[in-house]
Amino acid sequence: QPEFLQVQAVHEVAQLLDKLEPWLREVEPHEALSVYIGQENPIGKSSGCSMIISRFSSPYSDNSYIGVLGPTRQSYRQVMHLVEYTGKTLEQAAWES
Repeated sequence: QPEFLQVQAVHEVAQLLDKLEPWLREVEPHEALSVYIGQENPIGKSSGCSMIISRFSSPYSDNSYIGVLGPTRQSYRQVMHLVEYTGKTLEQAAWES
């Protein structure tokens, strides 16, 4: 995306990724699917990114997540469906193994 051609934008996204795991441990989003758009993004308000996170259960961890970090300009319906579907698929595969 053109938003990520600027060095500063890439730097802010990298900082956001550094904060992601500690934030997930602290907040533990309990919704099956959480969407944070632009300024709503609690760990990167100035990054211009959106985060779509799905929580799923796993025998390996009480707090398992999968998500997409992307620009605010994206097809939310498609990405939300993909993240939710992938979370359910991972959950099913984890319990079947």
